[in-house]
Amino acid sequence: MVTDSAIFQSPLSIISSHSWRQLMLLERVLFRENGDEPIKLPRSLVTCESLVSLKLDFGNREHQGVLNLPTCVGFSRLKSLDLQHVEFLNAILEQRSYFSASFNNLKSLILCVTTAEWTVPLIIRLLNHSPNLEVLTIYFDSDEYYDDWEIPDKVILCLTCHLKTVELIDFSGNENELELVRFLLKNGHVLQKLRVSWLERCGES
Repeated sequence: MVTDSAIFQSPLSIISSHSWRQLMLLERVLFRENGDEPIKLPRSLVTCESLVSLKLDFGNREHQGVLNLPTCVGFSRLKSLDLQHVEFLNAILEQRSYFSASFNNLKSLILCVTTAEWTVPLIIRLLNHSPNLEVLTIYFDSDEYYDDWEIPDKVILCLTCHLKTVELIDFSGNENELELVRFLLKNGHVLQKLRVSWLERCGES
């Protein structure tokens, strides 16, 4: 059965029994099923050949969901990926098999990131495995205190050949965010538009 689109309001066992084209997985049902346990997406969902658009939204700054991905090749047909309030297991991030297949069809990537030290490896790995990416949108969910980012100065194919539009939202201008801007400007050889929306702080005029 191929289902065009859905907002996830069903158990994972039901979700994994369908072939989806567009799927939004939301926090309210995932935490009801998993509690504080890492959320593991079914292998059948990860390898779903019909899935072209996926949004994962696992909570908020106070309660982010931890994602435990199967180490199989997957998401090969995705054209749009939106990750918000998602934290990955450290063990998964360190495995070579993590994101073992390239998202060759991915054109649009939306991320909501904190200033944690694991954020940069995640962004770089996603960019490395999205060689045809054209649009990158990053929402910053920054705290007052943050880890210093170290962005490796390496060639990334999508930045060199395909990435045309970058949008940075809730930008506060801290050193990590500025370092990311410098990296994108230096390496974005075909970049046509870089749009920055500044964070509006309560009580400031």
